[in-house]
Amino acid sequence: MTEKVPYVIRGRSLKRKWGEQWDTQLMTYLENLGPIFILKDKLARNRGKRCLIVGAASETNLVSKFTHDIIGINISRKELKKINLKTGLILGDAQNLPIRKSSVDFIVCKSTLHHLNNPDAALLEMNRVLRKEGYIVLYEPGLLNPIAFVGRELFPTNIHESSEKPFNPISLRKLLSKRFQVIMEKNFFVFVHVVPILAKKLSFLRSKRLLSAFSNLDNLLCKTFLKNLCWIMVFELKNK
Repeated sequence: MTEKVPYVIRGRSLKRKWGEQWDTQLMTYLENLGPIFILKDKLARNRGKRCLIVGAASETNLVSKFTHDIIGINISRKELKKINLKTGLILGDAQNLPIRKSSVDFIVCKSTLHHLNNPDAALLEMNRVLRKEGYIVLYEPGLLNPIAFVGRELFPTNIHESSEKPFNPISLRKLLSKRFQVIMEKNFFVFVHVVPILAKKLSFLRSKRLLSAFSNLDNLLCKTFLKNLCWIMVFELKNK
């Protein structure tokens, strides 16, 4: 994987800050109701164990609340400098991990695979470094969500890359099942993530009670055939 290549429109690079398109407090609240809640639960079950963070970035702060035995790897020096850890950070490629075989208990891979040229190579590497009874929590955006699609195409931010390839959920399931035993899959955000965006203009949508109600409805939709339209997919994986 190479360094990030920003979107370019009419010859100029976009510098829009990630998150400025929505109400930050509401989006954080929404994420904590869904995918971040799942991540916290899995971290709590692996408290104190050696954790590898593939594509380490802002989630490192959350992981550090559950274990201090962390290896964080990222190909971007800029991203590593943002992390508040004194040790355990490695500049390296997820597709060729500079880590010994069977040396980590738990892997967190949050929104990294879709940035890679060869995600299957990264999965093979994670399989190699994970201990026999270890687990992976993998978090990826879906390609088919219409709200996210519009956002990527019309309102790209400073974390987007022109080369990134969000997954068709069906293709991602097949890819993961080829390399791992899928223990859990949770799908989030068919439509509810539009509420924090609209709330920047419509004050009546800034109610957390209302957002919770929309989130409950969204969760029901994610249990139907509409799950393939979700924005965020969270998987728990185990070596076969």
